Formats: sequence, C-alpha cells, structure tokens
Amino acid sequence: METTILERQNVLDITLQEYGSITAVFDFALGNGLGITSEPGIGEDFILPKSEEYDPDILGYYQNYNIKPVTGSTGGQVSPDDKGIGVMITEQTFIIG
Repeated sequence: METTILERQNVLDITLQEYGSITAVFDFALGNGLGITSEPGIGEDFILPKSEEYDPDILGYYQNYNIKPVTGSTGGQVSPDDKGIGVMITEQTFIIG
C-alpha cells in the first residue's frame, strides 16, 4: 500500500492517519528511509510497511470520518495578539475573582 503526503503533513501525521498510532512511526520511517522528524514534500508517495504497532479503533475512526491530520508548520511566524493567556500577568491583565 501507499500514501501521499498532504500540505503540512509530517511523518507523525501520516503514521497516525495510516496506522492509528504514532508508535508505528519507526516502522514507517525506516521503511521509507526517513527520520522521524523528516518533513516530506507535498505529493510525495510513501509505502506503508507492515507494523505490529497500530490501533484498529483509531484507524477505523479516522477512515470512517476521512480524518487526515495536518500539524506541520506553515513556515511563517505567528505573532501573539497580546490577549492570550500566555502573555497575561496575574492581577494586571489576568484578573481572578
């Protein structure tokens, strides 16, 4: 079997999509000559080597609802809008009570 990479998909995304578990990442990466942090190109085709590391429940769910995880970087900078919890200061911009 084969799979084709979508925009912003990484090796972990493909592994989750095709095996239902990221624990199969090593089998997938080794079978395709990749590292687990490799960033494959859009439209690249990869084989799906056999793996004992899969979750049929998650895989079935992803297939039934056509879920294709895409968590890769856009390559751009994301700027905070100075309103998120990560930039708030307790009792100044983050009021409790």
